[in-house]
Amino acid sequence: MITAALAAMWLAACGGGGGDSTPVATDGGTSAPAPAAGGGTGAPAPAPAPTPAPATQLAWATATGGSTSTPQMWHWVNENQAGTVMVAGAIPGPFAISRDGGATWTDTTLSNTGSWIAADMSADGNTIVVLGFGGAMHRSLDGGATWAVIDTAYNAGGNLSYESVTVSADGTMIVAVDINGNVYRSANGTAATPTFTTQAVAGAAFRTVDSSADGNVVILGSQNGSLYLSTDGGVTINPLPVTVGGTAVADSWYRSAITPDGNTIVAVANTDFAGVNSTGIYVSHDRGATWVRGDATGGAYTSVDVSGDGQTIVASLSSRAGGTLGGELLVSTNGGTSFSVMDSPAGESNWRSIAIDGAATRMVLAAGTFGATTGRVYVSSGTIVGQ
Repeated sequence: MITAALAAMWLAACGGGGGDSTPVATDGGTSAPAPAAGGGTGAPAPAPAPTPAPATQLAWATATGGSTSTPQMWHWVNENQAGTVMVAGAIPGPFAISRDGGATWTDTTLSNTGSWIAADMSADGNTIVVLGFGGAMHRSLDGGATWAVIDTAYNAGGNLSYESVTVSADGTMIVAVDINGNVYRSANGTAATPTFTTQAVAGAAFRTVDSSADGNVVILGSQNGSLYLSTDGGVTINPLPVTVGGTAVADSWYRSAITPDGNTIVAVANTDFAGVNSTGIYVSHDRGATWVRGDATGGAYTSVDVSGDGQTIVASLSSRAGGTLGGELLVSTNGGTSFSVMDSPAGESNWRSIAIDGAATRMVLAAGTFGATTGRVYVSSGTIVGQ
């Protein structure tokens, strides 16, 4: 259950709250074959290409099995690059897992009263790291069957204000952050007892961290208006300015995502915190050297994710700026040049977290608000392209 101290910690952290594309020219037809030498006929024109099968319309199915069969205060979902392993964590509540692409779900042995604020996993889905808010770091090496606490060396009380975690593709690199500006890094994340180094970044209040597949390129976001970048696995962390059209952007960064090669970075902010700013979805395809604002929608962004090639980007909001229109799902299939509203499950609007697989073929989505509203977990089918 949530203690008064934990609730107070959460409220203090959360502030009381839960470009133009270039057209491609085509001639629209084929050229006639040239006459053969000597007046003969040319080669026959190629047979027309078969009509492609129509794309299957995007659809959502409600997850079932374990605690996903009933509404929960879901806070975090994630999946591996293959889309075969998915996880969902609630605050407070269970931590559930699917190992068949979302078809069936089971509860793990992690506490059903934990505040599971973030999770990430290796490419094969065997190494999974889960953070508790006001809690500890838990790790599984067998795909969620068994768990162990791995942060007691620096978190003996098991009560850190964790916010986000990232795991390299092979599971060896773990980087976690907390709301107080601390970064916790391990380079032997699959060892029986991983070792961690800790560093504090002055002035930061971290909400998000993500990394490249090899764990070397790390993007970190602070709600105080700064992004940070590391290219050595979190050993050295430097400010990463976001500038669009000569204007510096200082949004209250809440969620970020990075492609496996570490080149495409996406960042969004959240207006649920007092005195903060959210002005849209920001995208860089050159590791933060240059940025575009792919969408000018401001609001309470709750998650963002990107496909392996950096071309498909999905984001969830619990509300637009000013609390208008309720929650929405936004999608780009052109690398963030533009975004559109994506089809979403009926009957829900308080979208909390969305994740996409590397091939942009499968998504997992959850609704809910800590201490306020329950929702369900959903798994997509059909095509994302064309939304």
